[in-house]
Amino acid sequence: MNYGISVLFRAIPLAMALFCFGYGAFISAYGDDSNRLVAGPVVFSLGMICIALFATAATIIRQIIHTYGRGSLYALPIIGYLAAVVTIIGGICMFTRSTSASSFVAGHVVAGVGLITTCVATAATSSTRFSLIPANSKMIGNGILKTIAITISLIAWIWAFVLLAKSDVHPAYFVAGHVMVGLACICTSLIALVATIARQIRNVYTDRERKRWP
Repeated sequence: MNYGISVLFRAIPLAMALFCFGYGAFISAYGDDSNRLVAGPVVFSLGMICIALFATAATIIRQIIHTYGRGSLYALPIIGYLAAVVTIIGGICMFTRSTSASSFVAGHVVAGVGLITTCVATAATSSTRFSLIPANSKMIGNGILKTIAITISLIAWIWAFVLLAKSDVHPAYFVAGHVMVGLACICTSLIALVATIARQIRNVYTDRERKRWP
């Protein structure tokens, strides 16, 4: 991979993040009807997933082009997890302070997007050891990373079923619950990504150790 292509691949998720932020803000600013109150914050929050995807792409690409240093090792995963935390907290604040069904639904969806962002950030953290396996293999256990992804997925599923169980209270619970089911499916699928990366790293490291110590 040449440097120009590497810059392009890192720029794409950032460009999409800026688009989501701008488009989400535009939707929210030009109107106060219920549809805009849902679509605006949700589209805006999707930009956080793009930020986490940027962290993942940059982590892998920098290792491929040999520009990956200790600063990137810590900064990129932190960026991903920070985006996730901000999104989850923002969603919780929205639905706990909601005065309408629209903001209630939007808040839960935004929080669910935050859970997806957490899983993507965990994928970025798993990827930090592609080319620095000997230096980083003992820093964070592979099991911990997979546990994070599994835990986040369970939280999303439980959250979804709790909302669906209250469907008879208000239609907003029905809508938010079913959307959360879809978001939980995405979180669950990301478990495979994290586990695949973590397992590959472990296998490569084990093979190297075996060659070193016959």
